Amino acid sequence: METNASSLVKVKIIRILTDYILLNSCSVSSSGLYNGKAGIALTLFEVSRYMKDEYIEEQAFELIKEALLSKNEDIGFENGLTGIGYVLIHLLEDKFLDGDFEELFGDNLNKIFFQLSELEKRTLNKRLLLSHIKIVYFLSALEKYKNLKKANYFIRFFSKNVDIELEGIIAILEKTQDGGAKDAFLYFFESYLNIALSCDSFSISSKVINDYLNLYLKNKIVCNFSIGYYLKQIAIKYNDNELEEIAEQNILLARKNIHPTVLSLSQRIDLLYLLHQHRKDHAWQICMLEKDFFDNEDEILLEKNLIQYISSNNFIAGYQSGISRYLLYWVFKNSNRQENIPFL
Repeated sequence: METNASSLVKVKIIRILTDYILLNSCSVSSSGLYNGKAGIALTLFEVSRYMKDEYIEEQAFELIKEALLSKNEDIGFENGLTGIGYVLIHLLEDKFLDGDFEELFGDNLNKIFFQLSELEKRTLNKRLLLSHIKIVYFLSALEKYKNLKKANYFIRFFSKNVDIELEGIIAILEKTQDGGAKDAFLYFFESYLNIALSCDSFSISSKVINDYLNLYLKNKIVCNFSIGYYLKQIAIKYNDNELEEIAEQNILLARKNIHPTVLSLSQRIDLLYLLHQHRKDHAWQICMLEKDFFDNEDEILLEKNLIQYISSNNFIAGYQSGISRYLLYWVFKNSNRQENIPFL
């Protein structure tokens, strides 16, 4: 059981890390979700509510305002307009902000739909659509929030064309041992499954699932906890006992091969987020992955560990792979708002 003194030490560390993010946010040029102002703003709003800190909330408000006002022609989810729009919807829905979505984001929304229409004209380039698949997170949030038919239309457009591209990649993987191609496929396939679970309008392809299972059963694809977890949820949703059995096997094998020292900070946190969905079944793995990050009361050692596991290619303070993601997980772990905190 955590003592009051221990709790105070951890709160002190959270404040130090929050100050670090605030200092770095001043020099951020990107406005997007993964490595820019929108992602940092999202984290600071969540931390401010948990800590009941008006100053942090004010800084978060300034950052999201700057993100909304910045000139950005990229509609991508990771660093472009749809990621910013996703954050805005989250903040409006959870009452972090008051305002009208159209007034705050209308011009950007027009840009997004215009560029999506241009993408639709070039459907022969389905790999481009696959690389933009996370835009569906924004479209799904928009559909639920504003009930826009255009959002539903483009969700279905992505679903149909991404299925075709994934089927093509799997056919190639049947004939090759290219490790880079396999890693790329697993990355996109994981996003595909998560989107299919979180977005009712996104139709999942039984052929893509079956083709993946054939690769897995032939040992052409390594086990993956996240994919196993999503497949199990899909199996339960559609009452598919055979799929559930294979998914469970995937989960158990992947769980045995969890080695914290080879995981980046973001990989560790994303895995922890899924493990927490069934924390009683994965208590040992959670404890192992949180060691040195969430049970450490030495701020110097914690800082060293965080920096060690944040890739040099990533923004240290960012939402995607940096300290902002660490703080979001800390709020997730300690608050009663767990279902509303986004890890994408």
